[in-house]
Amino acid sequence: MTPIPEKYAFETGVYRPPSEGGSNSLLVRLTRNCPWNRCGFCGMYKTETFQLRPVDEIKRDIDAMAALRDDLMALADEGLHQGAIRLIGKHPGLNYHPLRHVLSLAVVRRQNRIHPGRQQPDHENRSTG
Repeated sequence: MTPIPEKYAFETGVYRPPSEGGSNSLLVRLTRNCPWNRCGFCGMYKTETFQLRPVDEIKRDIDAMAALRDDLMALADEGLHQGAIRLIGKHPGLNYHPLRHVLSLAVVRRQNRIHPGRQQPDHENRSTG
């Protein structure tokens, strides 16, 4: 497996609640595991200890997220779809990155344009004539 470039490495949690942005945003992980860990319906963190992450780790994660965003946008002169393809082409390890869902969102959005019945933003429906 191709490693993820160090400048793009950041920590993500194992669980991402849909109410926290779905796959259309990045979450900065400030803690590890669950501070409550007493819910009867959830066994997700029962063997794990709650931890606050050190500030320097969090700052490195923010820098890595910013680097990934900056490089994606620099390659997106023909749109986010092309930018994501180019970035993954340059760094195949991104196929295994926790952010791959956000990168692939550009691809999914482009594919959704061809499905009938989906509402499109106004700027995509205007003719350029």
